[in-house]
Amino acid sequence: MGGKDRLKPDQSRDGSKSPSRLDFLGRLHRSNTESSQGSNARSEAAPSISDIDKKHAVNPFDDPPEPPPSYEVVVKEAPAYPFAEAWSTSEKLPEYTITKEMVGESLNDPTFLSHFDTVFLIDDSTSMQENDGQGGFTRWNETREALGSVAPICVKYDKDGVDIHFLNDRRVCKNITSEKEVIEVFEAVKPVGYATPLGSRLEYLLCDYLNEYRKNTAIKPINIIVITDGIPSPWPEMNVGERIGKMVHRLLEINKGAQKCQFGIQFFQVGMDEAATEFLKKLDNGREHVPPGWDVIDTATFPQGDSECKPRLTYSEILKVVLGAVNKRLDEEMTVERKLPKK
Repeated sequence: MGGKDRLKPDQSRDGSKSPSRLDFLGRLHRSNTESSQGSNARSEAAPSISDIDKKHAVNPFDDPPEPPPSYEVVVKEAPAYPFAEAWSTSEKLPEYTITKEMVGESLNDPTFLSHFDTVFLIDDSTSMQENDGQGGFTRWNETREALGSVAPICVKYDKDGVDIHFLNDRRVCKNITSEKEVIEVFEAVKPVGYATPLGSRLEYLLCDYLNEYRKNTAIKPINIIVITDGIPSPWPEMNVGERIGKMVHRLLEINKGAQKCQFGIQFFQVGMDEAATEFLKKLDNGREHVPPGWDVIDTATFPQGDSECKPRLTYSEILKVVLGAVNKRLDEEMTVERKLPKK
């Protein structure tokens, strides 16, 4: 382009004057100023921090709040999935080793409870309000009575007491030590849930435990006692065995030498639901999701028939199944050790 055709910065090709850069910057400044003024006007309508503080201030002349219960109620967020990077090692890790001598085989002196943390996971779905022809004694009452009897026995050997979780209610009741506290918990929580999320709740509890185990492999083993009356729902919750198997593999990723009784899950059925009985039996017999030689699931169901003849769930039944499960795993562990070639 020749010099005579060169345009000035503020001139268009038809000779008219085009907007200069200064004009454009001026308009931009006015637009920003107007926007800022509008924003300030809106913010003036919002309450200030001092207003909020005044609204929620505590009056020193009000009656003090009720004292907290003796046990601890905690609402916890589920731990993140998946775990932080798991590690494994061929080195011998410190652990809380359980032996047959420590456990024993007599329910008259259940000292084995002192070597395990005991956690209850309770079905609080609506069907737990039903009774099975036993004078109006509901499944919920049956569960409460069994827990009320077993809690004092557990605390005799473990001063920490037991922890109680529910399938739907997110309250976590820790360090329950008496029948009175069990009754308080069951009065606070009502069986009004419309789901039976066994799989996800068990995965949460085991994930929480393994996160602690990863930090300290010498913590106590854990027994999770599940009391339920029905099959898991909705449908994705049916993969209970698969979820538990995933946690067993995670345990071995953390510690290749973990004992087979590091965690165990015992399912107890209340009620006469035949589908629940069938599901729990299948869960007990299935080992396809766990490593060879591992069996962390035990179930206790009742024979179907006349509901008047159905035995109630009792603390002695709970202790018998838990003790039998621990001894079974220790027996399997000893059998495997005897089969290992000597170095």
